[in-house]
Amino acid sequence: MTLKYQLSDLQKKAKERTVRTQNIEYDLETLVKK
Repeated sequence: MTLKYQLSDLQKKAKERTVRTQNIEYDLETLVKK
């Protein structure tokens, strides 16, 4: 595995994790408002 590939893979995983976290926060806000 090349370093460039590892870096792009890490960035992709980080982005997915961020999106997942935002979705969870959104779900929590929605639950609180109900």
